[in-house]
Amino acid sequence: MYHIIATLTWLLSLSASAAPQKILLVVAHPDDEYFFAASVYHLAKEKGAVVDQMIVTNGEGGFRYSGPAEKIYNKKLTIEAQGRRELPA
Repeated sequence: MYHIIATLTWLLSLSASAAPQKILLVVAHPDDEYFFAASVYHLAKEKGAVVDQMIVTNGEGGFRYSGPAEKIYNKKLTIEAQGRRELPA
């Protein structure tokens, strides 16, 4: 929990800067950015920051929620065997 609070404090401190920022948001799971969604929204929409997100995961179990990604990767990721094989790559 300390890391989330420290990160949130750091993100909010960036909003005091006059120049637009480039931010790389690194999270471990696809929904972790919601811990500080209001801060990211504030920086991107109100302060003009460019925010990219990188998810660091091995993909195990992610096949259950991969429906939207099937069109992007042109693979049947929601089929467990294929999802577990393809998602970590």
